[in-house]
Amino acid sequence: MKFLSLAKNSYWSIIDVLVGTGFGFIISILLARILGPEIFGRYSFLVTVSSLIVAFSSSGIAIILLREAVKKKRKFTHYLQSTISIFIFYSLPVILVISILLYFTIIQDIDFFYSIAFQIGMMFFGLIILLFINLQRYDLSTWFNFFYRISFLTILLFMIYILNYSISLKFIFVLNFILLIILFIIGIYTYNVSFQKKISINFKYKLYKKYIFISYPVLGAALAEIINLKLDTIMLGILSTNFEVGIYSAAYNFYLGFIMIPLALTKAYSPTFIEKSKIGFRNSSKLFYLYLFLFLSYSFLVVIFLGIFSKSLVTIIYTDAYLEAAEIIFYLALALPFIVNNRLVNYSMIAVGKQKIYMYYTIVGSIINFTVNLYLIPVYGALGAVIATILTEFIIFLIGIIFLLNFFKVNKYKSL
Repeated sequence: MKFLSLAKNSYWSIIDVLVGTGFGFIISILLARILGPEIFGRYSFLVTVSSLIVAFSSSGIAIILLREAVKKKRKFTHYLQSTISIFIFYSLPVILVISILLYFTIIQDIDFFYSIAFQIGMMFFGLIILLFINLQRYDLSTWFNFFYRISFLTILLFMIYILNYSISLKFIFVLNFILLIILFIIGIYTYNVSFQKKISINFKYKLYKKYIFISYPVLGAALAEIINLKLDTIMLGILSTNFEVGIYSAAYNFYLGFIMIPLALTKAYSPTFIEKSKIGFRNSSKLFYLYLFLFLSYSFLVVIFLGIFSKSLVTIIYTDAYLEAAEIIFYLALALPFIVNNRLVNYSMIAVGKQKIYMYYTIVGSIINFTVNLYLIPVYGALGAVIATILTEFIIFLIGIIFLLNFFKVNKYKSL
């Protein structure tokens, strides 16, 4: 039965990825074509900075509390409403303060606040997706992702037709925010009706302070991981031009489609890994090795595919204006085995309670990434950012896999 459950969840995760990535890819192509490399680069820069601010204020909280909810299912609603309360009473004020400081010191772009609103909506929507995943209702998480993307795409196409391709960044950000908040409300309502649980939001300082404190290790690891993936875009925006950011972002959005399938399987992997670890780490380690082998094999095939077809695909999809992205895509593919398996290691280490160790060496990777980018981007532009990504992800993967394999060896007869 557990195997059938894993297979079912994996099926819905793959469907989610195919639908979500497909529509997401179409949307990114539309935005890239409509905005052009220069403005698309500005859009990507604002989204990246705002996502980092929101991640700093919220990442780790939902992961830790819903992990505890899986372990203590009778208190699931308690952990869910605690997460929402922390988002409202802690995350939102922190986001506001940081955003104002950055606006008056570095960003100085009014569209930055609209991008912040977009990412706040994504924070609450992401909680709904994580909620249904931890309830092993991958069908619901898939449907929510589907409705978000199809709604945004439909409205975007309609407005492009009405306004003759004249779409502002403000409109894009505000539309995303409205859709995400509506879906968050629907998601909470669905939980209330499906599980006969009522969500109440209360401010409990001491309790939430405790939860925020225990989430810091995961926050640190999540931030370091996000920085490693997003730092390139931020530093390109600061040290290079919007055109370079646009080229890099177009390449990365294309490349992201190949990352999504392994990441979807990792979502299905996480709850099953936790359940198997309750029996013993020998059982959970076998699952880890299986996924590791599958992801490495998949990455090898993707590298070959992109090495042959990246230039043709970029020309067809993005037009010749983005031709320079083809080379970026191929080199990004070389980082694929490390990026997807780093997420696998991340989920595994959080599950076994070793998030602090993961945080420490991921932060080291972030420092390396920043240093290499600082040297390479002014000289090589987007290509320098890619080289920094490959090096950083490889170092993080090497350290993480060595630690986790040693952990399995030492603790194979123990359990959670």
